Amino acid sequence: MSEHKVQVVIADLSYEMLSKQLQVNMGDSIDVVGATDNGAEIYDLVNKYKPNILLIDVFMANFDGLEIVEQLRANESLNDTKIIFYTNVGSPRIISMAFNLGADYYIMKPCDPKVLGKRIIQVADISI
Repeated sequence: MSEHKVQVVIADLSYEMLSKQLQVNMGDSIDVVGATDNGAEIYDLVNKYKPNILLIDVFMANFDGLEIVEQLRANESLNDTKIIFYTNVGSPRIISMAFNLGADYYIMKPCDPKVLGKRIIQVADISI
């Protein structure tokens, strides 16, 4: 087993299910170090764990994922964290905003957990 797993923080209403799916399908390569559906916790989780990847939805109850990404990208110490939007929002305007604010990848729900895991590893671009 590799000691260099891709560390992921998940910000999604379905974080428990997503976390389990990633661990079952990609457990040798991915370690979910934090997960929440609370927008107020996301910045702190990313700042605490400094993960390779933040997997975030665009819209959730009580927060806007785009705003969180904007806050994260304003903190230079978090620039190494890659951001993947995982959402059911397919609006070209929202997708464009996500990339302009600093997203590294954008993937539509639903997605096969194995494919999602592979994309996480590709975007992280670290040796595992």
